[in-house]
Amino acid sequence: MESTGLSQFVALLPAFQDNYLFVIVDQGAHSAMVVDPGDSAPILIYLEQNKLQLTKILITHHHKDHIGGIEALKAKFPSALVYASRYDVEQKRVPLVDIVVKEGDFILFGEGSREIKAQVLEIPAHTLGHVAYFFGPESEFQKPWLFCGDTLFGAGSGGLFEGTPDLLLAALKKIRALSDDTEVYCAHEYTEKNMCVALKLLEDNPIQLLHYQSILELRKNGLKSVPLSLGQEKKINPFLRWDQVTLQQALNTTNELETLTKVRKFRDQF
Repeated sequence: MESTGLSQFVALLPAFQDNYLFVIVDQGAHSAMVVDPGDSAPILIYLEQNKLQLTKILITHHHKDHIGGIEALKAKFPSALVYASRYDVEQKRVPLVDIVVKEGDFILFGEGSREIKAQVLEIPAHTLGHVAYFFGPESEFQKPWLFCGDTLFGAGSGGLFEGTPDLLLAALKKIRALSDDTEVYCAHEYTEKNMCVALKLLEDNPIQLLHYQSILELRKNGLKSVPLSLGQEKKINPFLRWDQVTLQQALNTTNELETLTKVRKFRDQF
């Protein structure tokens, strides 16, 4: 098991071509919860190797690469509770859901002084049932965590399969309002490509090029770009810069929604 010096930490498990699966571990209780288990196999191996009991399964949205492992995990850990949004439950597109979540709900994990809690944020855009889970800092040593599924990526954002640009703007405003020290656990390793596309927008933003070079170095050495720094994303991610003059000038726009809509259309070309 990883040694972090904290009672709880997040393990990132690669899956498929570019997905990440997340296991949140409580070292003291030898328990875990997972976020978006698209594939059960890596998670089951990790839990067995580290002698962890699975207690909760958090789902951000219904896409197969986020829910494909639920049945196998529930078969192995039948008491583990599955959490998903009201919309996805009503549409019957997430299996074996035990608890329906909505904006402002809290999910507890851990015991006693180790207890942490996730706040549910409704962020429909990528899909209409999409939610995120935000863990505020429980101590001065632990940064906030955001599990945002496919709504925010490194230098990018998930495509609008069901939502609209105005829904995306509202969702991203919720995320951008979180503190800069938030660690963003997005579900795909897309940062390098997204940075390349962001630079093609020709925004006068020298921080982007420096960040792109650092990402290239990370990936060349086989390292992950996730978790993201939300503070850094606010500086370089065009999907979080809809109100910045330099981006609006590059796109010849004059308002937030028009700017974000053009950013989305531009990214969809690649």
